Amino acid sequence: MDKHTCKDPSNRFICTSETLGSGACKTVYRAFDRAEGKEVAWSKVELQSLDMDGMSGAMREVEIMKEVDHPHIVKLSASWVDAKTSTLHLITDLYAGSLDAYVKLHGRQEPAVIRKWARQICNALAYLHDTGSEPIVHRDLKCANVFVNNYTGDVAVGDLGYATVLSRSRRKQANCVKYP
Repeated sequence: MDKHTCKDPSNRFICTSETLGSGACKTVYRAFDRAEGKEVAWSKVELQSLDMDGMSGAMREVEIMKEVDHPHIVKLSASWVDAKTSTLHLITDLYAGSLDAYVKLHGRQEPAVIRKWARQICNALAYLHDTGSEPIVHRDLKCANVFVNNYTGDVAVGDLGYATVLSRSRRKQANCVKYP
């Protein structure tokens, strides 16, 4: 990204050059949602840097994120592919950072906070496992893929790139429990 801002095709989102994080093929920037009047995260995935498995994983993540709606799962607001640059763009809620980075920054947490986070993560996973007609399995749950809301202290499960959808016939029929 250059120093200038960029916009999505609908001009709803404005991306800045402020990098929030990056990985092997994804860079996340701070952006602004003009329709909602709030900051969001703008992720750019360079599709040409992915092999076929990586590309199908990125597209699968978008499809799964479009289907889920839970307060403790990162919410996808918009997505599109820029054919000219072969880049997938994802607009999601903005968080303070990953759970592991948050704990490194703020240190050891009180047991009540840890219990709250555990309940929220379990509720998110129970939702994924019991959502719709086919369960979703995250397959890459770790502190780096759980994000903290800086204002509420709540957490949300994200990075569904390795997630898979199972048919009900492949799933052992178990009752999903909501954790209070």
